[in-house]
Amino acid sequence: MSQPSSIHSRTSSTHSTHLGSSNPADREKKAEPVPAAPLAFPTTGFPELDPLGEWEEETLPMYNPKEYYPARLGQVITHDKDQYQLIAKLGFGSSSTVWLCYNLRTNQYKALKIHINTLPFNRELEIFAVLNGKSKQKDHPGWAHLRRLDASFDIPGAQPGTTHSVLVFEPLGLSLRKFQELMPNEILDHGLVQIALYDALRGLRYLHEVAEVTHAGTAANLARKDFHSDNLLMEVTDQSIFHNIAKEETGTNPSARKRKNPVIYLSRAIISGAGNVILCDFGVARKGKEHQGEAVPLPYRAPEVILGMKWGYAVDIWASALTAWDLVQPTSLFKLYNEKDMELNAAHHLANMVALLGPPPKDFLKKSRACEKYWDKEGKWHHATVKVPTERTMESLQRVLKGNDAVLFLNFIRKVLCWLPEQRPSAADLLNVPWIQGGKLV
Repeated sequence: MSQPSSIHSRTSSTHSTHLGSSNPADREKKAEPVPAAPLAFPTTGFPELDPLGEWEEETLPMYNPKEYYPARLGQVITHDKDQYQLIAKLGFGSSSTVWLCYNLRTNQYKALKIHINTLPFNRELEIFAVLNGKSKQKDHPGWAHLRRLDASFDIPGAQPGTTHSVLVFEPLGLSLRKFQELMPNEILDHGLVQIALYDALRGLRYLHEVAEVTHAGTAANLARKDFHSDNLLMEVTDQSIFHNIAKEETGTNPSARKRKNPVIYLSRAIISGAGNVILCDFGVARKGKEHQGEAVPLPYRAPEVILGMKWGYAVDIWASALTAWDLVQPTSLFKLYNEKDMELNAAHHLANMVALLGPPPKDFLKKSRACEKYWDKEGKWHHATVKVPTERTMESLQRVLKGNDAVLFLNFIRKVLCWLPEQRPSAADLLNVPWIQGGKLV
């Protein structure tokens, strides 16, 4: 069955995200744009959500309405000379909401990421400082596949004495995960996934080689991943998409919402044009080559993280393979096995790794005494209660691809999913793997 794909139609791997001339001299000659008047938004006539139901950020397990900024469509947020009018909600997360806005001063559409007022430290700002620092290499092929920060500032919150950190970006389109949800059986065409992974790996290569940053996730949201398809967004090349959204919100098709304080709006999906796949969300990324402690939400955790070993860039590589698998296949390789008992969850997770990868080598077992809970000195599984599942193989779980496509895909997965992180390929190495090469545009 054919599937719609804005990625398939891409003809160039780089696109300018700037409006107008790129020549500094030309920009200096231009007069300051005439500020636009704020749009008028309807106060009635919009669809209302069930007031007893939970919607969007309300569904998050740690949601606290007092922590979120009470944004309203049509509201103008001012910073210095810039005036950002909120046009539509684009998304939400455990620590922020994202809004399409229009800068009335510059006449440009932007995206505002407004964080909760209890964020102790905005790690994303730290990472953007690294990406925008002296070491940045705009000619690096991965630069075009990383989200970049336009500006940042704080705004006062509704709660006395609180503030919200705001980040300003170029607005992007659907995430691969949202795009996947539109597909039959929530499975993407493997050719599209090859293109997306090729783009994403180029972004990871820049993070690892140039910025020395690991895009590792947080353990707070147990059922999610961080290098994953929700953080791979499609670049928008047709700005009229945003203009159409503004017309709908101020006209005959305003967003559904739940009347409360703060108002809960349904997010709008932006079906983008043909553009790059952009790696986003550096809120839990880490600077440096080596770390220890919890990282990456549970289903995508590499074995070294589960067992308390030191970890680095290889956790992103592990996650890239699981991301590809989840986009192409109907059943995940690993999952959240037991949310209430993390020790038991770790045992099930490692047992499933043994089933799919075979027993770990002795060199791996020497890296942490925690291994003694699960294996004997010879590498034989000996956990007291959890057994290694039988008849669980990658071939039995791979149900979509056929023939040579299936062979190349499984070779790629096996190349990445190995016990020793030092044996996993780098992002640069993966770009030359035959299955990933299928996403290279010539």
